[in-house]
Amino acid sequence: MPYEVYKVLHLAGVFMVVMSSGALAMHVANGGTKDHAFHRPATIFHGVGLLIVFVAGFGLMARIGIMGFPWPAFVFMKVGIWLLFGGMGALIYRKPQLASKLWWVVWLLAATAAWVAVYKPGTP
Repeated sequence: MPYEVYKVLHLAGVFMVVMSSGALAMHVANGGTKDHAFHRPATIFHGVGLLIVFVAGFGLMARIGIMGFPWPAFVFMKVGIWLLFGGMGALIYRKPQLASKLWWVVWLLAATAAWVAVYKPGTP
């Protein structure tokens, strides 16, 4: 697939993850629980978004010529952010008192991921 297709898929997945993470944080911050009908579709959306981000991200790596290990520093940073987003849903429900703060963390992680994608720190 062309680079642009991977990029659009990657960004669409990012939007899914950010939207669902933020929505889950606000849901829990407002007293929502896992028993609510909203929980299941939101967590599915989150997981599918994470999968799309992962697959399209590695497609992008292949398109820009990063084929093997060791990866540049920016790839490790992006994978770390992806892992943090992966745990976000569970953390929101396990620590409901932090949900409103985690809503801000979602934005901070997304902004950091955008910065890393644009500037690619650790690349010559």
